[in-house]
Amino acid sequence: MTSLPRLVLRKNQDRRVRAGHPWIFSNEIERVEGAPADGDVVEVADTRGAFLGRGYYNRRSLIAARLLTRRRDEIDLDLFVRRLERAVRYRAVVAPGVEALRLVHGEADQLPGLVVDRYGDWLAVQVLTLGMETRAEQLREAIERVLAPRGVVRVADSPLRRLEGLDLERTTWWGRSRIASSSSRTGSPSR
Repeated sequence: MTSLPRLVLRKNQDRRVRAGHPWIFSNEIERVEGAPADGDVVEVADTRGAFLGRGYYNRRSLIAARLLTRRRDEIDLDLFVRRLERAVRYRAVVAPGVEALRLVHGEADQLPGLVVDRYGDWLAVQVLTLGMETRAEQLREAIERVLAPRGVVRVADSPLRRLEGLDLERTTWWGRSRIASSSSRTGSPSR
């Protein structure tokens, strides 16, 4: 991978990150090295240049970066697959056999900005941040590979999306339910 843009934190602003907090607030940043676009992956370093992690950047948000890893992992399809697999394994242990539950809960599963709820063989997926929206196709492929749902509803209507500079929407991402099929025949929109 080519060198990534880097966020360098102000003096003493690395304490929360070192303690495990996944967010970098805009007022904690001393400088931005490189020219990351909103949604791009950046490295985060302390004021001395020590590596703290990789995450995605959004200059329009008070939360300027959300860490995805504390290592130099590639932020790619394989990372999303591994994180989803781990989340599913954990839920299988703590809620065995439950058909309706939250499979992914953002930062708790090291997937900031992503929430996945399962209802049998259907999923409701919330993409709440620009960084995750930018990677929506990788997320979709990872979800198909790990969970193989019959269909997915994208629930992207949280006001949090506006804080990230994103539009609100609610739509079937893929798949067709009987409800959607019968609604489309009558001409009424399905939701």
